[in-house]
Amino acid sequence: MNPLTWRRVWAAGGSALIAALIVIVVRGATASYERAFAEQSAVTIAAYLSLAAPADRSGSDYDLAQLLIQARAVATLLGSSQVEVFHGTAPLVQAIAPPLRPADLERLRREESTVWDGDAALTPLLDRDRWEVVGAVRVPRARLDAAWLEWGLPALLLVTVAMALFSAGATGTVAVQRRALLAYGAAALIAGGAAYLDVRTAARRATDRWLAQTGALVQEATTHAPGGLSVADVASIVRGGTLVPAGSVAGDPAPHRLRHGTVAAVIVRMGGGRWAELRTGAAEAATGVWFFCTVGLALLGPAGLWLARRLGR
Repeated sequence: MNPLTWRRVWAAGGSALIAALIVIVVRGATASYERAFAEQSAVTIAAYLSLAAPADRSGSDYDLAQLLIQARAVATLLGSSQVEVFHGTAPLVQAIAPPLRPADLERLRREESTVWDGDAALTPLLDRDRWEVVGAVRVPRARLDAAWLEWGLPALLLVTVAMALFSAGATGTVAVQRRALLAYGAAALIAGGAAYLDVRTAARRATDRWLAQTGALVQEATTHAPGGLSVADVASIVRGGTLVPAGSVAGDPAPHRLRHGTVAAVIVRMGGGRWAELRTGAAEAATGVWFFCTVGLALLGPAGLWLARRLGR
């Protein structure tokens, strides 16, 4: 093969390999945020149930009828029929759901930490005294990526492969070759930026959904508790964040997200004219490393082709 053919082969192969690596990086990063959200959500729901469901008369275990009501109320409140709560191995939310495997319950009792059951987070449900594991909360991994990037990102990556071929095969004056290489670089930069946008979207959605779900649970706990609850009383629900008094709030604020630097927050109604601010770290504030990964990978193709041309002169 002549040098031009070799250059096209290497440009197409290298660009396709880089495109595959970008997809792997994006899917891996997105999955990490989805798994983290599922784990936080499961732990938060378990903490809420330990506060909202009363104990039975015989000990520190829950009143089963009340736990059943609270479990189904949580699933309805959070708008997800996929949340499952187990007392022992018996499912409470969906009666026809498969029971929890005894081996999984024993594992939760042994490790007392969140584990993964297939594609769902499984966290222990402790008794009212927070001493014994009496059940579990199961939350499937949520989808947090941008739907349009399911086809948009692969399309952009295919464009970069095409631009790599065009740039590698460009002949004529140095100016023509330079313009072809610049076009390839621009396409790669756009593809890398779209890949980073997918990761950042997943991170932001993880933060927003956790704030919305936890805020709803805090409000539910304080609204229906006899005599009301203080911020300190419900602080145990907030796992992965903090709940602080908000002071005076004008009117009835819309449930929109607030920003305090790298911290995201929402205002939560506590009942009785009281308000609190629910805060957590904004996950998207720490996605800079993914920008360098995706954009850096995308620009490897144009950089390699430019270097090959320089060395081939």
